[in-house]
Amino acid sequence: MDTSMKDLDPETQPPAPLPNTEASAHYFKLIRRALPMALKCLAMHGTPQLDKNIYEAEVIGDMVQKLLFSASLLEIKFAFPNGDDSAYGLNIDLEESGFPSFTNIDGLAVDLMHRDASLAEMRSSEEQLKKLILDHMIEKQREPNVMLRELARRTYLELLDQDKLLLPYTPGQLIPWTVKEEGVRGYLFSWGTYSVAHNCLFVHLMFLTQDETEDAFEKCGDNLAEFHNVIKDEGSHVPDKLHLLAKSIDDRLDPIHPKILKRVRIGPIRSPFLINARPQERLSEAEAAFKELFDRAAEQDDFEMTFSEEMTYSKEQVTRKKYLFKSVVQEVFFVPLLDNDIDITRYILMPHRLYQEITPDEERHIPHYVRRIKFSYDHKEKVNEVR
Repeated sequence: MDTSMKDLDPETQPPAPLPNTEASAHYFKLIRRALPMALKCLAMHGTPQLDKNIYEAEVIGDMVQKLLFSASLLEIKFAFPNGDDSAYGLNIDLEESGFPSFTNIDGLAVDLMHRDASLAEMRSSEEQLKKLILDHMIEKQREPNVMLRELARRTYLELLDQDKLLLPYTPGQLIPWTVKEEGVRGYLFSWGTYSVAHNCLFVHLMFLTQDETEDAFEKCGDNLAEFHNVIKDEGSHVPDKLHLLAKSIDDRLDPIHPKILKRVRIGPIRSPFLINARPQERLSEAEAAFKELFDRAAEQDDFEMTFSEEMTYSKEQVTRKKYLFKSVVQEVFFVPLLDNDIDITRYILMPHRLYQEITPDEERHIPHYVRRIKFSYDHKEKVNEVR
């Protein structure tokens, strides 16, 4: 079950609009700086079972690049807001993730679906609009906001590209993988989920086997379509316990056996700009600790970002009666001990000088701070692990 209680809590602040275009420009500059640095951190650590150097780094890098591209399109889309109705504007999750709301990411998918029809309805081409804008500025000595909005809209629509976008569900590649086990084929599959409950990106990597009694996926038969449909249906959710996702996939695809499932969460991100945009009485203990640290030692362009990796795996296989006259082989997945999240690797990235300034009391208010793998960045945006 997807953990969407955040969305149901009346005390939770919904994603909020940025106050003006200057704030919007500042925000997207922050995202363009932070995400590439997060990739550098993740590239320094990995999971040997998934052969990070060959596969994992490429998958995570590709999904993060898609998120960056989607953010750049959102910046264009909302560059010239139409009125003050924030329900249809850019909204940032100030409560939890610091990233655009799920609604904004889902809006990209909707706009992609209607892209060609929307472009056909536009009266002027890009070149005509540019000429009209230039003529207006020469004649009127001011910017024609209506035409600039129309040009931004056209540019946005023309740049929409499904292969480059991060959408609520974004499939990766299905890659054959050599296995020693007899009677099965091995595959690696990846996908990205932009969570409706958390408003941030989760990247999934799954190693699986397929019974050789089935047609190989390379034949692009009905079983491949069924596989993609099930992964989209189940993989669009982000349950708290990763083994529940692996079990859901295993239960619905009898010839498919998930062996290793890994999930990487990108975010949350905090900065002086984002924390100050929130009602101060609603700050959590961690946010209040970061606010004190930012106020004391940070610059306005500084940020702090956390991300995490977790993994579940099949411990064994069992044969269970699933149908009246048929038994199936199912996986038994590793379940971490209650209240023990040692299977989750957590990271934190922030400016080097903040590590020098942080107090023991502030450390205590930041969840899992002591156990996090710590990275710093300097004024040249060089990333180093903090020992």
